[in-house]
Amino acid sequence: MKKLICLVLSLMLALSAATAFAAVEYTLPEKWQRQVDANNGITGTVTLNVSGEADWAQLLMPFSGVPLQVRAIHSDDQFQYRIYVEDGEKMAGLTQLYGDADAVYMSSALLPDVILSLATGGDVTDRLLGSEGTNPSLYSAMMNIANIPETTWENKWLPALSAYEDSIELWLENYASAPSVIRSDSGATVLVRYDVPAEAVKEQIKLLWEAVLQDGTLLPMLRTQMTEEQQEAYLNPNLLYYYDQVIDSLVLEGNIVLEREMTAKGESVRTNMTFPLGGDWQSLQYAQQGTETQVVLNGKEHSIALEWDETVSTPDSSGYRGKVCITPADKNQQGIAAAFTLVAISSHSVDEDTRSHDVNTWTLKVSPDEEKTGDNWLAFDPVEVYCKLHLHSKSLQYMPVTVEVELEAKLKDATAGVVIDIKTRSPWILDDLPTEGARDVAAIPQEELTQMMTDLFFNGITRMVMMNPDSVLTEPGEATTTDLAGTEQ
Repeated sequence: MKKLICLVLSLMLALSAATAFAAVEYTLPEKWQRQVDANNGITGTVTLNVSGEADWAQLLMPFSGVPLQVRAIHSDDQFQYRIYVEDGEKMAGLTQLYGDADAVYMSSALLPDVILSLATGGDVTDRLLGSEGTNPSLYSAMMNIANIPETTWENKWLPALSAYEDSIELWLENYASAPSVIRSDSGATVLVRYDVPAEAVKEQIKLLWEAVLQDGTLLPMLRTQMTEEQQEAYLNPNLLYYYDQVIDSLVLEGNIVLEREMTAKGESVRTNMTFPLGGDWQSLQYAQQGTETQVVLNGKEHSIALEWDETVSTPDSSGYRGKVCITPADKNQQGIAAAFTLVAISSHSVDEDTRSHDVNTWTLKVSPDEEKTGDNWLAFDPVEVYCKLHLHSKSLQYMPVTVEVELEAKLKDATAGVVIDIKTRSPWILDDLPTEGARDVAAIPQEELTQMMTDLFFNGITRMVMMNPDSVLTEPGEATTTDLAGTEQ
């Protein structure tokens, strides 16, 4: 319960503020993001691997095993992405995506004499790169909190959080109904229901927020789990007024309902919470009993239910089994019901040459839910997905970060996978790319636009089929000086 409170507080802090930039020790994902935010480029390869007899696999077979070169960079509000197949000092099938805060453009050697454009109506760099102008992600801080060793959590964090849990318990008593007794063969339990107006919840969050920002014990502990820019954005007492405004704008209507079933000794048996929402989504329900958790999102057109049970929990690994169900409100439409298992394993190591390694693997198996069959449910074949994410870099902050990704999906009659090997590079000068004569995607008839994308895809297949061991695509474009820069790193 206390760790949940801490994680929820961290999540709520993501609703506000701006960032600072300072040199501190970062995790490898943070180091990667900061180098990209500092206008470093990204270079590397993306390779598709396909096998099997499925029609879609046969269609993609010409692309299988061919490394696509990737170069990406942004500077201020400008960005340039390039994908091509390397042919000595030439680029084959060069496809470019570039733009600024006003528009994004696409040109490709696979679609000659055509430049497509799309007005963004905002900073496209922010949306595509998630960098400047946006609040820093709290993902790393939340993962740091979630992965605090159990002994450290019990000896250090629980005492610091106990006052907040006591405060919440006292506050909830103002909204408690008379307890009712539930009798069963295993004994009697007590059920207490709390109906809390949404506005009261917002006011309580404000009070907790203010208390955390003045807490001489908890606040320094939270700071140790965050980068300096995260602290500046989310643990800044000077931004309390802004946090209050954001909390007031939360989409909560009506009453939040909490039900808690407890034994006579006060031990929790199950907890249910219902959050009323507005718009197309009507409510969010959360239930927990033992190690089993269920979340249900109820909407006007369909509902989404997710339930899972933790099967493995160690400092370096975790395992879950569960089910997901999407049920349409229209009974004439098919729903989707699946069972899954997920195993995650992580490791961290440092070589003798100070190179740090973060390795995470996930294995996901999905199959039809055997309890939901028939015409009302969509039939599908089981799928197994494996993903490995490996980040490594030497200790100095300016040293490049390498990201290696292995992603593979095994289906009934085919296997498809992607291997990504990219790293940060020193910045290079952006090229002056053409924009004159660009056609606005929004003004192109849908049929013509579909034909363009079809031509782009099949021109790529045609040129891949023409490849031989000594050459790649014909009529490649010349590589610019900046495209060849940094290959010695």
